[in-house]
Amino acid sequence: MASQTHPFNLQPGQPPQLYPGAPPPSGGMPTSPIFSHSGSIPRPPGLYKSRPADRSHPVGGPPAVDESLRYQTSEPETIGFWGFICTLVVLFLASTLVFNYDPMEWIIDIDSAERHVADENATLAIEKEKMGLEREMMAREKELWEKASEAHVPRGAFWGVVWPSWVCLAYGKREYWGSLHNIPKDWDAMDACMNMPVEIKGVKIRRPDRCAKVSVFPEVQLQGFWTVDWDQPDCKPWYRNFEDKGCVGWGSGKRRIKAQIVGINNKGGQDWRWLCNSMPLVWDMITYPSPARCEEEGFWGEKFAVWEVPDETCQSWTPLVLVNMQSMSALDISPAPAPNLAPIDA
Repeated sequence: MASQTHPFNLQPGQPPQLYPGAPPPSGGMPTSPIFSHSGSIPRPPGLYKSRPADRSHPVGGPPAVDESLRYQTSEPETIGFWGFICTLVVLFLASTLVFNYDPMEWIIDIDSAERHVADENATLAIEKEKMGLEREMMAREKELWEKASEAHVPRGAFWGVVWPSWVCLAYGKREYWGSLHNIPKDWDAMDACMNMPVEIKGVKIRRPDRCAKVSVFPEVQLQGFWTVDWDQPDCKPWYRNFEDKGCVGWGSGKRRIKAQIVGINNKGGQDWRWLCNSMPLVWDMITYPSPARCEEEGFWGEKFAVWEVPDETCQSWTPLVLVNMQSMSALDISPAPAPNLAPIDA
């Protein structure tokens, strides 16, 4: 009988290796219970990969075994150079932390942080307490001031009709005036006027800006004057037709902007320059309180405002006329020869 390699043994002619404790085979086919009726040999776990039973051989014959699956062993993976370096770094850091660890430092740091937080909380509490005291003091002072003001208000005195002036003082501002009546005889007239409140356009004003005695036939009246800067649409003209007039000058860093002013109320001899010189402008997210100058042009006297706003493009010293350097190099700029002059006889 020719020698053959048994699936359980790599050496030819050797009997199959049975499970530990199984009786040795006695000639012919072994009678061990490891041989199933289907003719396939059960494989011990761990030696071979699982694969379906091979039906290509007759019943009782050895199944076909893949030689590549025999004695599957896994060799340990070798650690490369960079793995070794990383291991050394990790070990170095771990040893540094272990040998340099001082629990007292951590305790001191935690204590200092807690003290810092406690100090900040105490400071915030003190500031809040101060702010509360300041608010209480302000409220108390306001109450005392109102009581003192009421005590200084003349009993029985009142303002007559409060009139707006015809002209505007500035952009969005107008002056109002009114006469004070029924002043008590035991009061000083100017003191009574300066301590008399009034309400204009829904806003209560504590005292006038100024008081003056004005002769109104047939008597002399004491009048108060107030500057009102709210709800004054007639004192708010607007701009239109913006024009870019270019840079003020090369290297100046400023650009000239020009716009027409419309909506000026000319009643009562309003001086339009008062409004123009106080008209603000928002340009490039910057508010300019007044223009650089005001101009009046044309037959109909159109009003214009001119601003000089910063512009980085106007900081260059590049001239207006750019000369072609090639044409300049082509020019003959050598000095002309001196003319032949006859010598002057002595």
